[in-house]
Amino acid sequence: DDLVTGVQTCALPISTMDSDNDGVPDEKDQYPNDSTKVVDLPSVLNTVSGNVKLWLDASSANAVATSSGTLVETWYDWSGNSNHATGTSGSMPSLTSEGLSFDGVSSYLDVGSDISFSGDFTMMAIVKPSNVSKQQYILGKAGDSLKDYGLIIDNEQFQFIVFEGVPGYVSTPEDTISVGNEYVLTGDWDETGNILNSYINGTLDSSDTFNINRTNTSQGLLIGNRSISHSVYYEGIIKEVLIFDKVLSESERTSIHSHLSQKWGLGATMDSDNDGVPDEKDQYPNDSTKVVDLPSGLAGVSANMVLWLSASSA
Repeated sequence: DDLVTGVQTCALPISTMDSDNDGVPDEKDQYPNDSTKVVDLPSVLNTVSGNVKLWLDASSANAVATSSGTLVETWYDWSGNSNHATGTSGSMPSLTSEGLSFDGVSSYLDVGSDISFSGDFTMMAIVKPSNVSKQQYILGKAGDSLKDYGLIIDNEQFQFIVFEGVPGYVSTPEDTISVGNEYVLTGDWDETGNILNSYINGTLDSSDTFNINRTNTSQGLLIGNRSISHSVYYEGIIKEVLIFDKVLSESERTSIHSHLSQKWGLGATMDSDNDGVPDEKDQYPNDSTKVVDLPSGLAGVSANMVLWLSASSA
């Protein structure tokens, strides 16, 4: 005890102390006295802060706890909801300079069952796959009665799956993905309209409408696998994961895509506003109605323009 104040003091090292009991040790917690907050959310998430159910970010060493050097024991949830992704011995992914590396054989992380997919939701993952020929789950929450939700790579295509019994519902992909490239993969489910949308690097890849009555599964959400009893392991890098309990509006999705594009240096391939122009060539990557400022000579007829092709700039 402190002989002056009478307050009991703790001699635990800061590396093991978790003052607010949020699952994040104080040395990795910007708010060790607030169990609802770990770090400041980026400004782009402020308007949807109440809807962020999971945020895993590999851009900082404070985001993970490792053992034996690089094996990831825990990937901390920075959303403030304590949905931390934990590993088990013999199945942990490795921390690399690019993100978390999953071996496609046995590595995965378990987020637990607290995140519900019983209503609207959006999933995002920033990935760099090492194999695209086999079926593999980047994120998966699969249970009994064929309840299955997740982001999948299968036969060089990205699929977003919302499965409840037979038949199940999977997005109908159009574009292919390849080994070694980085992607922002997004899927959202509109419960009211039964609409399943999937996006690759900001561009709408598939939009499908299905008639389905869903219930949540109590099984845990896995990173890098479908479920513990259904082994469909992901092979490659995962840089970041975001889950929201809503379908993001077009402006919200565009802004978040643009933020991720800048954060991870994906401007050459990312089209955040889905206007057909990659972010690095788009002066207004958050505005699908605008690419560059019109010259003053065209201002008076801007509403009448249907095409403008200019070779004056690379």
